[in-house]
Amino acid sequence: MQHTNAHEKAVGEGTSYISCFKGVDLRRTEVAVGAWVCQNWCGSSFMGWSTYFLERAGLATSNAFTMTIGQYALGAVGTVVSWFLMTYIGRRKLYLSGLSIQTVILVIIGGLGFASRDSMGASWAIGALLLVYTAVYDATVGPVCYAIVAECSSTRLRAKTIVLARIVYNIAGIINFIKMPYFLNADERKSLCLSSSAILTYSRLGRKSRTLLGWALLPLHRLDLFPNPRIQGQDIRRDRRSL
Repeated sequence: MQHTNAHEKAVGEGTSYISCFKGVDLRRTEVAVGAWVCQNWCGSSFMGWSTYFLERAGLATSNAFTMTIGQYALGAVGTVVSWFLMTYIGRRKLYLSGLSIQTVILVIIGGLGFASRDSMGASWAIGALLLVYTAVYDATVGPVCYAIVAECSSTRLRAKTIVLARIVYNIAGIINFIKMPYFLNADERKSLCLSSSAILTYSRLGRKSRTLLGWALLPLHRLDLFPNPRIQGQDIRRDRRSL
């Protein structure tokens, strides 16, 4: 690590944020940004709205709240499990497999949304799949992206790379917070003055929005599949060559 730091200090004297977009550091910045954006846009925001979402799916308020408590408990367990999975499976494989499983779950939940709201079987199935989704997220994409962001950047540009990635993450989060109410409210007919016709269409989807969000995850696989290097088991020098 000392040798690599000395090398990067010699070749990167006087670095700035522009340095994050030059040479191999552009690849590092791309990986860091991609990891955090995918974490934000993989449907994780549904977990914060889970009680309301389950109510919209047809569950009683008390049942929706109970399912939400179970969701957070599974999330805590999933995070602990991720510590061991990262050791034996690796960051890249764990991250991409998590995205793939989440895509399938979201598409299934969206498909169940086409069932009648009076169908309690479909409502409970949606709640159960949401719990599975939470466990998968907190065991894979949720915590793993932080390891990827910290390990892929160079020592000299680590702070700047993380800052840039976090800025893009926050922008993605703002978009998420704006669109989520429209996704969840099937009866919503109003939108912001600057909203597009696409948002007006999404606002009618309700619980079917999971289908759209599931298919929307496919481009995120492209964002993470090719730029994301395999970091597990590599020392600092080999990590530089893999990028």
